[in-house]
Amino acid sequence: MRQGLKFSGTAQPLTPAETIKRLWQWRDFVWTLTARELRTRYVGSIGGVAWNVIQPLVLIIVFTVVFSSILRVAPFAGGQGYLIYLVAALLPWNAFQEALQKSSTVLVEYSSLVQKLPFPLESLVAQSIAVSMLNLLISLLLLCLFLPVLGVKYSPALLLLLPAMLLQFLLTMGPSLAVAACTPFWRDVPPFTSLALFIGFWLTPIVYTPKFLPDEISRWFALNPFYHLVELYRAACTGQNLPTGVELAGTAAVGVVFLVAGWWIFARLHRKVPEVL
Repeated sequence: MRQGLKFSGTAQPLTPAETIKRLWQWRDFVWTLTARELRTRYVGSIGGVAWNVIQPLVLIIVFTVVFSSILRVAPFAGGQGYLIYLVAALLPWNAFQEALQKSSTVLVEYSSLVQKLPFPLESLVAQSIAVSMLNLLISLLLLCLFLPVLGVKYSPALLLLLPAMLLQFLLTMGPSLAVAACTPFWRDVPPFTSLALFIGFWLTPIVYTPKFLPDEISRWFALNPFYHLVELYRAACTGQNLPTGVELAGTAAVGVVFLVAGWWIFARLHRKVPEVL
């Protein structure tokens, strides 16, 4: 934690500029919590960082067997196999899911710290997102190493992974702030978050393609911002089927709306959080 910093206090109105300023001032605190979370997760574990791959790998094997072997799904992603189609989307979705589920309980988990020390509560949300994004980065690096094994040639399109991660951060921050701020007041938020993520998983073409569905249903995927995001990840890995600029701009615009809405909810609830914990 940075020494000599003065917390801005909860009496002042929380503006977007003040939120950014507080997160920057408390960046060492965020990193300390992030590092502790990673150590707790991996140190002393036999699998260690490998668990970051083992868990999604089990899902990948199950979906591959069901969709590729049993259902005889045709090649995906411009001729690429089903495995790369699935992995390139499943990894970012798992990171998104992890960030929201962790954020929905983080203020309750750190309730003793929240009640005793004056610090910006949004730093706890930032820590939850940082952990998920670091895990995603590790997973994507491992995926890149195995691309030749999956029959995919390296291409400059891999550079698109960086804007894809930035878009994911934008789509994640707002909902994470919202669920974090609401949980201390409504303890049903975490299970509702898990339910919404379960529904969202199947509403996003991660393990299937929209071609499986009737046109009157599949055309609605254009309104799903995470659909365009996972398509960007797939394009980055395969070098094919890049989403259009309009689709990516729309995804970014939705991310901004999510961020503003999530921050608005957080800004109006965060002052009362220590009182209800």
